[in-house]
Amino acid sequence: LQTHFYSVKEKFETSAKTLEQIIADMSAGLIFVTKEGLIELFNPAASTILGLSVEKILPTSFEDHFLDAFFGFSLKQALQVEGVHHRILLSLSNGKEIEVSTSCIPAK
Repeated sequence: LQTHFYSVKEKFETSAKTLEQIIADMSAGLIFVTKEGLIELFNPAASTILGLSVEKILPTSFEDHFLDAFFGFSLKQALQVEGVHHRILLSLSNGKEIEVSTSCIPAK
């Protein structure tokens, strides 16, 4: 049983490291905000797109850095409803336009 446990643990840790690497290397910005409004994930692409350092953002509250409607809708309201999906085009102050897609799903 102990051997099986360590085998499963090793596979889980390997999978977690692989997922972390994929998130770090992806070209799309990824921000994970908890229902309480805390930013728990802010990948390097999000940092580049928004011009904010990962170190400055993590771990802080979304409202410490962004207006509630920064993405074109109320994040506070969206976090209250499961299954809400938004897709908008956001124009940044530097002239860039980026597509923003959000999904609110329950944490497990």
